[in-house]
Amino acid sequence: MKKRILTVILTLTAAVSLVACGGKGDSTTAETKADGSGKEATTAVTDVNKLVKDELVQFINVDIPSIASERDTAVAIYNAYFTEGVSNQDEWLEKLKNEAVVDYEVYLQSLKNLSYQSTEVQELQSTYIAVAQPQFEAIKYVISAIENKDVSQLDAAKDQIDSSYYYLKQYNEQLEQVCQKYGIKINGKEIGATDTDATTEEATEAETEATEEVAE
Repeated sequence: MKKRILTVILTLTAAVSLVACGGKGDSTTAETKADGSGKEATTAVTDVNKLVKDELVQFINVDIPSIASERDTAVAIYNAYFTEGVSNQDEWLEKLKNEAVVDYEVYLQSLKNLSYQSTEVQELQSTYIAVAQPQFEAIKYVISAIENKDVSQLDAAKDQIDSSYYYLKQYNEQLEQVCQKYGIKINGKEIGATDTDATTEEATEAETEATEEVAE
């Protein structure tokens, strides 16, 4: 049976569709009126609500999909070894080094370059970056493990994946809170791992075999 290196579980947050609508954002405005804050205060709250809604929809529905091609290419190259099988491991390693890492780095920089005014979307963006950064590092650790036959690099990669999982959970919680607060509906599939991601079972098997291969 073909030995595997290590399945990096790229838990990339799926692009979901958001629909800005009424609801809690409008109720906030109503409460402001009831508190007697005045017309200017009410208008300010309404403007803030609209800004958050518009920027969140922009972030999820437009900006992320517009930069996702490099990320998807990197993921496809990596996962080809596990989903399709690779006849020449050396060629796959070269594609990892010369294409996957480069493409993912471009994606990560594009993600960092996105700019928003609302604090809520800025915080979501920061957490989204915190999800992506360790995934990028994990891929590089796997490459190093293969090249140097160093098991410790696989442990470092796993630590990075665990970190990515942690921030992914944080991102999902933040997104849900913002959507509930501003009356934004989430459509589409549930946020989580993409269809091309390896399963936990595959990762466990791959990591065990990786230790055997690197130790040879």
